[in-house]
Amino acid sequence: MEQPARPGLHDAHRDRHRAGEPYRHFRAVCDAAGIRRVRLHDLRHTCATILLAQGVDTRTIMEILGHSTIVLTMNTYAHVLPEHQATALDKLEKALGGLA
Repeated sequence: MEQPARPGLHDAHRDRHRAGEPYRHFRAVCDAAGIRRVRLHDLRHTCATILLAQGVDTRTIMEILGHSTIVLTMNTYAHVLPEHQATALDKLEKALGGLA
């Protein structure tokens, strides 16, 4: 009985090479646009920070980023929230008719 082919060193190298293609393309796009290179992963942080600053709820951001729990999202991006706290308190004061 013939055994199934096992991936060899060449296959592993080819797969690693393919895995790097998006990064090489992204670097080329950055270079062509004349902007500083950043890691693709940094764009996830930028996305989440902008969404939080725009008032998007954390549950939606968690789903966009593919986080398994909202705790992970909150622990990672809590530094953005102080501005939101001030805004929330301003809204509360307005809702209470300036009584706060």
